[in-house]
Amino acid sequence: MYSTLGIIAPTYDDSAFDSLTRSRNLSMLPYGCRYRLIDLPLSNMTAHGIRSVAVYTGKKIRSYMDHLSMGAPWNLNRRFNGLFLFPPTVSEDELNKYGEMAEFQATAEFFERAKEEYVLYMRPGILTKVDLTALQEKLLAEEADAAVVYKQVEDEAMAYAGAQSLFFNEEGGLENLGYHFGSDKTVSLYMNMILLKKDIFTLLVRKALERGDISTMEDVLFNYKKKLRIIGYEYEGFFEKIDSVKSYYDANMRLLDPDYFDDVFYKGGRVYTKTKDEPSTFYTKTGESVNSLSANGAYIDGSVTNSLIFRGVVVEEGAVVKNSIIMQKCRIEKDAVVVNAILDKNVVVGEGEHLIGSAQSPYVLEKNLEIGESR
Repeated sequence: MYSTLGIIAPTYDDSAFDSLTRSRNLSMLPYGCRYRLIDLPLSNMTAHGIRSVAVYTGKKIRSYMDHLSMGAPWNLNRRFNGLFLFPPTVSEDELNKYGEMAEFQATAEFFERAKEEYVLYMRPGILTKVDLTALQEKLLAEEADAAVVYKQVEDEAMAYAGAQSLFFNEEGGLENLGYHFGSDKTVSLYMNMILLKKDIFTLLVRKALERGDISTMEDVLFNYKKKLRIIGYEYEGFFEKIDSVKSYYDANMRLLDPDYFDDVFYKGGRVYTKTKDEPSTFYTKTGESVNSLSANGAYIDGSVTNSLIFRGVVVEEGAVVKNSIIMQKCRIEKDAVVVNAILDKNVVVGEGEHLIGSAQSPYVLEKNLEIGESR
């Protein structure tokens, strides 16, 4: 797919994640002990031969700069092509009116200079490993202008209520992009991914700005559906829809299933991330870990069960961690108890403290907090 340019679109409203996205974008949420959510789309793109990727950061650019840098882990530190980070360059009024269309237009020269003929547009919020080569082959075979990726799911429990979904006519042709509110039990869930011709992409950006009432690529694409040939591409692999603290918690906890872990990180290409040279996790004689994942550099002197332990975490003697996500450099001091919780980076839980949430509503602690009477 050397002829395709990758785009990871910005996100503006990540309020559903509370303090977890206070200083970072949704794409930069930590995942699986040592990764970030953005590592999956970047790794999938480069595994299929995409050599140029444009990442629109939104205002919270610091974590992007720290994690992505020049793009070396994904083989995007190239003399030509490679990784491009685009912070906001337009006014607040333009963003409110035109959304991501304003940002794409502000970088129009980048698209004009790019030699690629196609654009793979991705929006954060869904983790997948789509066979991008097969996606492009279908686009070419059907001589389409755009291919929209979807996954059919059974949703009698309304787990995906309000999610964007595709609708097809009686002949199987793609008809529209709407929302799932329970009329159908089988849902063609939109996977936040579109492959389209680059000249169509740039045309749609201009059209959206001219109209002044369309702010997303999906909306402008389907607004011109009668003038374009748009097809659907069904995806059948694993996926995670991450749109809340609960779904983020569940997506991480599912990684404790070894088969699911392999689906995410190995099948269809490995997932790469920024490396950090640290020693292996150390387990003392009193330390134990049951059905948990631990990154390097951690120190386990207490009990860890059904949890994800990130780099450099310390669990002191007598401390208990269950069903929790403990991010980088956290410290759980002696005899403390943490259950059904998400601890952001550098949190300290003082000696004897108890933090207990539920599987439906995990206890979330903001980064750098210190909990305890003496703190």
